[in-house]
Amino acid sequence: MYGKEVMFMNNFLVQYEHNDAVHQGDRAALSSDCASVVEAINARNWSDPENEIGCDLANLSLVQRAYCKEYLRKVVPVGSIEFVEAVLEKCYGIQSIIPQNIPEPLLGHEFCGRKVVPACDAGDISGLMDGFGVNKVFIKSAERAKTDLTGIYTAADLKTNWNPRGERVFVSTLVNFVSEWRIFVFRGRIVDARPYTGNHLVAPDEGGIKKMVEAMGNTLHAYTLDVGVTDGGETVVVEVHNFVACGLYGANIPLGMYRTAYQQEIAFHDKS
Repeated sequence: MYGKEVMFMNNFLVQYEHNDAVHQGDRAALSSDCASVVEAINARNWSDPENEIGCDLANLSLVQRAYCKEYLRKVVPVGSIEFVEAVLEKCYGIQSIIPQNIPEPLLGHEFCGRKVVPACDAGDISGLMDGFGVNKVFIKSAERAKTDLTGIYTAADLKTNWNPRGERVFVSTLVNFVSEWRIFVFRGRIVDARPYTGNHLVAPDEGGIKKMVEAMGNTLHAYTLDVGVTDGGETVVVEVHNFVACGLYGANIPLGMYRTAYQQEIAFHDKS
């Protein structure tokens, strides 16, 4: 259903937020990521004016209270997770972007370098920790892309009200990363790679990354593959994101990747 409705999107709705320090008249303050999208659209329209791509600006409040569903269904939203989710909810009743975490093709020690449970109930975690022989694990939501659940938990933490929504969660044992990099993949091809934390001089293994992308196959058409270099020198997957609302860290991304990722997110919910 959703796929047919979004097939002809050719306009972008880019998020802005007014900043009192730079705001003058109707001038919008854009994040660096959003500014790069606007610049790419302007360059694309300059080179091909006969097939112009539309670009409007809006903040989160405008999306929530002003824009109608009919208009929003014709645009590709670009901005924060909250911004994109606001458009998805208004158009399709979709409240949360589905987290990919570590998809099935990348599960296993070869790519993960640690023990991983992609989704389980909160009550299962203590047993998992006993089975893993550890007293701490990393936990994040398996249901929502951005939550305050993300963090390292001890057995004592699990006895508190740490998961009030009762969400299913992703669990993994801990690993020490020296550096972490974001790999941008569009239709099976790596289009950019950027470091985002740790020692930027410690680069991941190119062959290992290519094996991960090959293993992913057509699981996702537009995604980011976050990888880390461990203190033992291994390159392992940190997590995967549908490229529907991801930080660019200066990457140069084709506009089609935004459209594909947004359609992909709608399709995920259509199948669920």
